[in-house]
Amino acid sequence: MKRLLLYSLLGLAATACAPRAIIQPATLGMAGPVMPVTPTAPTAEFLVITEDQVFEGPAEELGDIVIRDSGFTLSCDYETVVALASDKARALGANALRIYEHRLPSMMSTCHQIRARALRLTDLTAYAREIMWQPNRRLRVADFKGSVANRPFQASTSSNIRYRYAGLGLGREDNQLIGASRERLPST
Repeated sequence: MKRLLLYSLLGLAATACAPRAIIQPATLGMAGPVMPVTPTAPTAEFLVITEDQVFEGPAEELGDIVIRDSGFTLSCDYETVVALASDKARALGANALRIYEHRLPSMMSTCHQIRARALRLTDLTAYAREIMWQPNRRLRVADFKGSVANRPFQASTSSNIRYRYAGLGLGREDNQLIGASRERLPST
């Protein structure tokens, strides 16, 4: 009996420390019920559109996601809440998350709370502001959104290599080094 009580308290404590996610999948599409979809892969491109960004593109709405405080939530900063909402949207098969309401922490709740829509876009290139590197995603010309009006090139890169020699150095002999042993190195 004590073990049952202990396990139930541990389970309650573990679930009470996480933000509560409420998912309402879209039930009806334009042509009837929505077909079941496969979840989006964790390495696939994913776009988060915040409430201050304008978005008017064509998208298929897959559902609403609400992230709230569960009462005893410990880790509920904005990045954690958005990551949780993104994971739930990926589970619905979405490749974009449109946040339309964001509540800041207050006296009643110390958590960021958001309401968002899980969306599926046909092309994320027009809306992406940064590119997260993935091994299976190569850069395309469309990824470079800067103006090339007065430039003779499309893109430029630079690389620098710094190194430091850890040996004796040029023109130095081993007896000039402080703390070096007095034995001569074999000559080659």
